Amino acid sequence: QETEGTSTIPPRPRANSVERGTVTESIITQDQTTEMPATERVNQVTETEGVTATDHPQRPRASSVDRE
Repeated sequence: QETEGTSTIPPRPRANSVERGTVTESIITQDQTTEMPATERVNQVTETEGVTATDHPQRPRASSVDRE
């Protein structure tokens, strides 16, 4: 029992220090990564909207056909 308790104590502090360093790096990485891809994503979203805009004109056409 004493051996297990002693073995369990060292890994805990190491895990905590490692997690803290990883979390801090992850936050910094997310900030930089979020800023750059955000612009790229907006460009992709704009292109997607352009494709969707092509679908919209088809809908009004169907409406005009219904009116006739």
